[in-house]
Amino acid sequence: MIEILMIEDELEITELLSRFLAQYNMNVHGVQTPTSALNALKMDHYDLIILDLSLPEIDGLELCKIIRKSYDTPIIISTARGDLSDKVKGLEFGADDYLPKPYEPRELVARIQTVLRRYKTVESIHRDGDFSIDEDKMQIAKEDRV
Repeated sequence: MIEILMIEDELEITELLSRFLAQYNMNVHGVQTPTSALNALKMDHYDLIILDLSLPEIDGLELCKIIRKSYDTPIIISTARGDLSDKVKGLEFGADDYLPKPYEPRELVARIQTVLRRYKTVESIHRDGDFSIDEDKMQIAKEDRV
């Protein structure tokens, strides 16, 4: 299951996309504020972040920059702000993709899969103490012994 953190202040959008993405083995954890997002990132691991730019507390572009400083989680900006300067800043601040609203949810699925495919080649081995999991080889090892 792909775990996604969606930072979106419009609850209806989060609910609709959560139901849609569930069909593609994607679980969405939705938060509405930057503070909630940063707390969620401290508590859990997410495979991907979907970030709206028009948020309370701080602008989504600033939040993107803050997240990128501490986390290597892929970020897709999903926003109604389609201005070229916002797109460029979003990508410069560390976003992996920028998808202006409105869009077809199936396009979001394709973009998520594309971004994760690029990250998977880098992060196919996960370690936790003496154990490691190699997703590409589908192997679990203890102290580097399969």
